[in-house]
Amino acid sequence: MGQCRIDRRRHRDGEEEIVVAVYVDGLRDYGWRHGPSCHLIADSVEELIEFAESMGLRREWFQAKSTPHFDLTVEGRAAAVSKGAIELTNRELIGKIRELRQRKRLQEEVAKSLRKK
Repeated sequence: MGQCRIDRRRHRDGEEEIVVAVYVDGLRDYGWRHGPSCHLIADSVEELIEFAESMGLRREWFQAKSTPHFDLTVEGRAAAVSKGAIELTNRELIGKIRELRQRKRLQEEVAKSLRKK
């Protein structure tokens, strides 16, 4: 499988738009001091980080554990959606995470088999 491509488009007003497959789930109150939050995920880590940085998120806020993601506040979620993030229900997000994990396992298996040759 190939890498997902990050497309850049420049508007007539000179503003650059980053086109990627990035997703947010619904807001939930996890008891976080910043209030309700959600998750920002993408089809690849590269896409996720580039999109997050384009929103002004810091790279050190990236969370690599289990599923690479950023946590977003209410305002952060609104900003992500306005920049093109796809809104998913919590159930849809779980399905997307399973899909991404399966894709990663397949890529690792292919890489492992190629190393043996």
